[in-house]
Amino acid sequence: MKINTTIQKNLVIIICYAYILLFIYAAVSKFIDFPNFKVQLGQSPLLGVYAEFIVWSIPLSEIIIAVALSFKSCRRIALWAAFTLMVMFTAYIYIILNFSSFIPCSCGGVLEKMSWNQHLIFNIVFVLIALMAIFIESKKQQEPKKTILLVTLLTLVAVTAVIVLFQLSEKKIHHNNAFTRRIPHSPVKMLKGISLEYNSFYLAGYNKGKIYLGNNSAPKYIMEIDTSFTIQNAYRLNQDNHNFNFATAQVRVKDDFYYFADGTIPVIYRGSTQDWKGKPIYKGNTKFSTYEVIDSTNFTVRALHPKTGENYLTLIDIQNKNVAQKHTDILKKQIDGVFDTDGLLSYNAKLRTTLYTYYYRNQYLLATPTLDSIVTGKTIDTLQQVDLKFAYLNNWREKKFATQPEKINTYATTDGNYLYIKSKRLGKYDSPEMLKEASIIDVYQVNNNSYQFSFYFYNYKGEEIKSFKVYDDILLGLTKNHLVIGRFRKERFNPLQ
Repeated sequence: MKINTTIQKNLVIIICYAYILLFIYAAVSKFIDFPNFKVQLGQSPLLGVYAEFIVWSIPLSEIIIAVALSFKSCRRIALWAAFTLMVMFTAYIYIILNFSSFIPCSCGGVLEKMSWNQHLIFNIVFVLIALMAIFIESKKQQEPKKTILLVTLLTLVAVTAVIVLFQLSEKKIHHNNAFTRRIPHSPVKMLKGISLEYNSFYLAGYNKGKIYLGNNSAPKYIMEIDTSFTIQNAYRLNQDNHNFNFATAQVRVKDDFYYFADGTIPVIYRGSTQDWKGKPIYKGNTKFSTYEVIDSTNFTVRALHPKTGENYLTLIDIQNKNVAQKHTDILKKQIDGVFDTDGLLSYNAKLRTTLYTYYYRNQYLLATPTLDSIVTGKTIDTLQQVDLKFAYLNNWREKKFATQPEKINTYATTDGNYLYIKSKRLGKYDSPEMLKEASIIDVYQVNNNSYQFSFYFYNYKGEEIKSFKVYDDILLGLTKNHLVIGRFRKERFNPLQ
């Protein structure tokens, strides 16, 4: 009996030393690499919203418990605390593996080299040895029933606390984010890139495995490239009745048709991608600065109001006697109605939704094709008010930026259920160094107007993407001198769902 008691006593001491070693090592590792630990915690799908508090409380709790385990007088309470904390860690990993939308980076320290499943097994082992020490200690007090009750209660409290944190964090991260990004392991696999002869190309469209590039310097020429980058063709648009002096015409390719329009001259051409011959389908009075194709006879455009000079969105309906249906109050003016409402127009064919993403504020608009119903969405950025300063020339007749403003949303595109926005603004836990290596793309779900996650689109040969498009599971990007293609890893994010 004496030998058994001695063995049990030594076993408790060994377990305490194991926890002391684990907690001290883990806490010191976190403090040594504190900035990285803070970033990893801030990007956690479960704890990111509370990272400011948790980033200090976890390592401090580990140190306090480790110190308490060193003293015989408070060892019993410290074992209970160690058990509860390890149950919380275990519940956290279980939720990450089974209920989280993505799996974040590792926790650092002693667990950094382990997979998440290995983390789970490791934690379960430590939960069990803590239980063993607790029950050995409880025999001295002759309180087995009380110990079982307390173990059950603390387990329920620990697991419930983690579940509540998860639910609250999910709600806050999607709808009241305070600029906290969640960044999973790269959901995009970069496939390849191809060098372009000119830096004036833009993405005109994608259809049946073929990428179409327009050229701002040569508006009537278009390049066709397959997704393997092995076949390239160049075409010249053959426009019937082309008596218009276009200055900045752009091409849009949708299905088997192309569209050609300038906007400063209110004319739209349409032609087949089989022979690239087009003819005017719209000759009206509404001048516009950008346009998007809804279908073969309907176009959303951003125009300038003839009286106020302010931006507004309108629908051009070819079948309705070439009349543009005006909706002048969609773009919300904050300063001048021109620069402050500048942004990116896009159309989502799957959801039949027109989207407009402001450059200089944390907002985007969702509208029906007829522009009758408007919903305002918010990005995770916190800048709501446009901050622009102007200089006036030629006796106040010409207005320019006094200082170049920072764009909140530098580029945006949509496909399927998602809106993708490129941002150069750093969130709470973003690393400034990443902006030298990659572009940050924030992903929003259009049908419920919520933030989902962010990912890095890495630079290609030192060049960041200036524009990009998503077509099904393919991501196309244009850098200064290259066209690059990536594909979403469906096991990490499936844009088709």
